Amino acid sequence: MSYCFRWGAWGMLHYRAYLLDEHRRVISAANLYCADEQAAKERAQQLVGGNDVELWQLDRRIAVFKSHPRPSSDY
Repeated sequence: MSYCFRWGAWGMLHYRAYLLDEHRRVISAANLYCADEQAAKERAQQLVGGNDVELWQLDRRIAVFKSHPRPSSDY
């Protein structure tokens, strides 16, 4: 079982998840405090919706999670 918190917790590692717009610019960031890198990946992947999410620890990019495809509309 992996543990991850949104706010600081003693003994946890600090990660940041960045929500990106269509031009790959940061539009939001979340601090994640997790037991390990796998827990941070799982938590960051949960943040994916209509935008990509990048997971970082300090200056190291760990993963990029692509957004869910949007259904096309035929109007």
